[in-house]
Amino acid sequence: MPYDPLEVFANVPSGTVGSPGGTTAPAQGTVEAWTVTVAAAFAVTSTGTRQFHAADQNLPGEIFTVTVCPGGTGSQSWPQVIRGAEGTTPVAHSAGFTVTQVVTAGDLAALQFDPWQFPVEANGAIGDGKIVNDGSMTSGSHTLTCATTTPFLPGDVGKSILVSCAGGGTYSPLATTISAYTSSSVVTLTAAATSSTPGASIVGYGSDNTAAIQATVNAAISYAQANNGYAEVVFSNCIYAVAAAPVIGSAFSYTATSATPCVFTAAGSSYTNGTQVALAGSSVPAGFTIGGVYYVVSASGTTFSLSLTPGGAAIASTSTGSGTVGTSFGNAQITLPVISPLAQKLILVFCGQTKTLDQALMHWNQIVPEAASSVLMCLSTAGTSNGTYGPSSMIGGPFDGYGGDLGPFTNLMPVVDGVQMIMPFNSTISGWDFYGCAEAVVQNGSANVLGVVSYLGGPPYPNIYLNSSSISNQWTFGLRMPCTGNNDRCDVNSWSCQGLCYGIMPSEHCVVLMTRNIYCLIGIETYSGGGVAMPHALRIYYASCEGCSSSISAFDGTINADVDTIDTESGYIVSDTSSRVRGYLGARFTGSTPGYNSSTQPWQTTQPAGIKLVCLDNASLYGVQTSGAPAAPATTVAQGNWYYRDAVVYVTSTTAITAAKVSSASAPSTLTTITGLATAGAGTVAIPVPSGLSWSVTTSGTITTQWVLS
Repeated sequence: MPYDPLEVFANVPSGTVGSPGGTTAPAQGTVEAWTVTVAAAFAVTSTGTRQFHAADQNLPGEIFTVTVCPGGTGSQSWPQVIRGAEGTTPVAHSAGFTVTQVVTAGDLAALQFDPWQFPVEANGAIGDGKIVNDGSMTSGSHTLTCATTTPFLPGDVGKSILVSCAGGGTYSPLATTISAYTSSSVVTLTAAATSSTPGASIVGYGSDNTAAIQATVNAAISYAQANNGYAEVVFSNCIYAVAAAPVIGSAFSYTATSATPCVFTAAGSSYTNGTQVALAGSSVPAGFTIGGVYYVVSASGTTFSLSLTPGGAAIASTSTGSGTVGTSFGNAQITLPVISPLAQKLILVFCGQTKTLDQALMHWNQIVPEAASSVLMCLSTAGTSNGTYGPSSMIGGPFDGYGGDLGPFTNLMPVVDGVQMIMPFNSTISGWDFYGCAEAVVQNGSANVLGVVSYLGGPPYPNIYLNSSSISNQWTFGLRMPCTGNNDRCDVNSWSCQGLCYGIMPSEHCVVLMTRNIYCLIGIETYSGGGVAMPHALRIYYASCEGCSSSISAFDGTINADVDTIDTESGYIVSDTSSRVRGYLGARFTGSTPGYNSSTQPWQTTQPAGIKLVCLDNASLYGVQTSGAPAAPATTVAQGNWYYRDAVVYVTSTTAITAAKVSSASAPSTLTTITGLATAGAGTVAIPVPSGLSWSVTTSGTITTQWVLS
């Protein structure tokens, strides 16, 4: 890991070490005080801020770290010289040996990464993932053939692999490992196919990096906790396979004593001293807090006590308690920790190589999935929608006991900048899950699937096409932002998703500048969390939802949402049969032909209450409608304002108009009489009809109408 102090240099410095400095071979890390006669000056150093490395010219195998040096020449004291730096072995040097400055591997690493940057390769990650589109297997066989792409190497044995359509059906992939290499086009898999691939199948494979990425996240969190609350997890320009099953819960039910110290018993646990845990549930013992983070002390089997600091004093309690204790309260392949709400909020950035650049979407004629730059590829089919810990994700924070109106959140702000995720079509595992995080920011990210659009169809296209009606695992999403009750900052600058059940799930305080959700079942699934009504709101400035069954939907409580522009191509605009959403929705859905929508309605089954839908395509029609307006209805028959623009309908009758009615946003299909809007005889009334609502008149005469759009 790069050094925290600044590495400083001087030009060709040298000095003679006075005896007994360096003449013994102590343990690695021993600190010695030396007297050095300096002929050519070294740089000035000070503990914790500046340092340099040095070595004996005659025995260069040992490296010294010099943390205190006054600079200048002549006889001087070096009171802090660390022996055996960077893993080198201390040796006994000759009295009066010459010491010179050296450049170490750590110095060079520090030139590539700052101390707060943690490349996943430092923990053993190997970005060797590959995606090909010509896999072929027969049911019952272990043999995989890729005759055209010939991608395999002898070193691929042992790698994780996923073969589309070979796990029991067209949308059921086979997840296993490569057990033997035959040739560049043929390998043997550990598990046999349970269905034959119907033509060319998409195949993804690579070394499993789950443990390496988790270790990097853990190291970055530890650094951030000790160094001003900030760290970055850095990914290179390659594909990282993530194949392990999700970690579900990692939590245990506990009981706690009223004692000094408080003793916890959690059946099934086996914590070791120093393990960081959190408490969930409403009956924590006195002296502890819900969502509080503690460290295990006095661990013995399934019993332990807790401290506020690693190795610190055990906390006492004046009441018994019960609940859940754990290291993770979610359901993810790579878990985000619980950070105490009493501590400083941590900012953890997942950095790819397209930082600040919008990521690419797949072209409709493309015959290979889109996986460019820094990619995390899910090769697991072991995801679930767990009743306690929520739906599985590739990277996710806590769920059970976390989130919800004024509930505990992990005091963490994950940031995504330039990282793409890709998973099987009809995946059982979602992308990013920030449900229980206090805040979250997506600067630039995307989630795609191992499939293609297949606009033309047939060879050479593989057999996994993005088809929203074929998504049966209806709990997966590309991105879920923090739920209602979060800590306010929930920003999405640019997000794209193709082929998952839900493209993006925004909630309270979420501000989305740009989102593109293509071939998803639901493009935008707004939600609250915990069934509570959202006290604040979310806003989306631009959304493209093409090829989705519905562009925007809602569940789980009342949702306050405003969408400036949603651009659609097919399917329903809104699916909200429970009328959960309250707000404004500007939509483009008539395409190049503005006008009255007499046959196509934007709602799924029924028009929800509370949404004001405005057709942006019809903005060009403002003013009097001289053509294209609907024919006047018969007396008492309701007519909808399917222009979806606020309008005034001038209604003229050859006899008295005895009543005029308009519906309301709270009851779009129920008409209410407008008091005083009537005529004594033949005449005209002006009826204001807001976008999407309906009107009618009662008269015995012949009706004519004139529409004026605002």
